[in-house]
Amino acid sequence: MCEIVASRLPADRAIDVVDLGCGTGSLACLLAAALPRATIVGLDISAPNIALANARKSVQDAAIGARIRFEQADYLDRAQSSADAIASDGVLHLIPGSTRALFAKLAADLRPGGVLVACMPYDCA
Repeated sequence: MCEIVASRLPADRAIDVVDLGCGTGSLACLLAAALPRATIVGLDISAPNIALANARKSVQDAAIGARIRFEQADYLDRAQSSADAIASDGVLHLIPGSTRALFAKLAADLRPGGVLVACMPYDCA
């Protein structure tokens, strides 16, 4: 997933990336390493996941770890943000609420020209 997301984003300028449903932070950390000028925000509703993500971040190179932030949040209730990209690996179908509300929020949180990269389990496609 990191290669798919990184291949669609500029590595030569500062960008903001949201890892929606970041779990324990593996994708966020990989994206920070692959995109040296990106700031990554990992969002997850699970407090234990965020704790593990912060532990993973703490063992990263300091320059990489400084560009990663993890936040426990219910995505649909979270204040609008402005990101160049939102990545979500097998999570969108787990977010409770209407599909219309979810995609309206995703669209509102992306800057013009922003990229949504979402991987869905096959049975949910």
